[in-house]
Amino acid sequence: MPKTAAKYSTLGEFLLEEGYLKRPDYEKALKRQWEKGGTLEENLVDLGLLSEDDLIKLLVKHFGVHYLDLSRLEIDPEAVYHIPLRVALTFKAIAVRKSKNSLAVAMANPLDARALSEIKKVTDLRIYPFVSRISDIEKAISSIYSKNLDKRAREDFVISPRIPRDEGMNLDGFIEDDSNSLALSMAKSFIEGKDVKYLAIVGEPGTGKTHILQGIAGALEENNEPFEYLSVPILTLTAEGQRSNALALLEALEGKTMLLDDFDAIGESRASQSFLSLLLDRALRDGRKVALATSKPLKNIESLDPSLRARVSGFVVAQLGSPSAELKKKLLEKLLGKNKLAEDIENLIARNTSSNLREIFAIAQQLKALSRNGEVEITLGLVEQILSNFR
Repeated sequence: MPKTAAKYSTLGEFLLEEGYLKRPDYEKALKRQWEKGGTLEENLVDLGLLSEDDLIKLLVKHFGVHYLDLSRLEIDPEAVYHIPLRVALTFKAIAVRKSKNSLAVAMANPLDARALSEIKKVTDLRIYPFVSRISDIEKAISSIYSKNLDKRAREDFVISPRIPRDEGMNLDGFIEDDSNSLALSMAKSFIEGKDVKYLAIVGEPGTGKTHILQGIAGALEENNEPFEYLSVPILTLTAEGQRSNALALLEALEGKTMLLDDFDAIGESRASQSFLSLLLDRALRDGRKVALATSKPLKNIESLDPSLRARVSGFVVAQLGSPSAELKKKLLEKLLGKNKLAEDIENLIARNTSSNLREIFAIAQQLKALSRNGEVEITLGLVEQILSNFR
């Protein structure tokens, strides 16, 4: 890696510090990432702050990565299915070639340490990352994953609705206050399987639903309890695709606890509704535990058909409220570590952020980047400027 780029741990830091990106634009992209998801580079391109070609040129020139033109490359389908669809979509990455113990992967950002770690984890192969255009990666994912699959590929595809679990999200590390204490208590009861077997975690975006669901997954893993942690939107794609994929998924879920994220994002198609009803039917019939996370109260999810609505009507509801200012300050302190803020600055941030705790994560990330070398003093004025991007 060239000397200039070597001192940066992320692409965002490099773009910012080397002047390829202005701070307001960086903060704008970061805010959009927290609100809409996706990768930072994807949001930079979508906002028109960098073109795909400019991004590739920077990565090739300053970080020594190699470019793959997917529009001219024949991708090996056998290689593709080593990466589950959910991982491919999350990190904008697609496998293109496989040798004995290694996998060549085209990525939007080959420097993304979390993406590389997750891909290595799910494939158990040595990863050779390359950079490709985001649009070409998305086109390849859409085209190849939707094609008819042979038996072996189907088995790989079955796990595609599984969500990569963040090992840092556990219930022990969850900051508790009045807004979430009841939900945490119910989550622990669900893990024990005594009083709560069917749990619906309900809360507005950013209040901690996914954290609790992932915390449940971590506890079940420690207890050696078989489970699947699934994305409902990706389940919908499975249901609306090849019938063989859906049947294989049904078989794979037999005997396992189900954790369903983004339940309110279920599609309106009859196929997806019927498939999820069937999944729940089997779980209820077998006495298996089911927990789901939703941004909307179950009664307010208009897309649910009567049959599916009836199946979730008996779920215990764990409602997450708006986090208190004290919780926000504790979260800030946890995220910033040794980079402690003055009390008046903490209070300013706590008062001027919404119930979406992703704002706290985004602000903490910006403050850490600013104070990385101690060159920038964190003042009330600077923080007010950062907060203005969230209003």
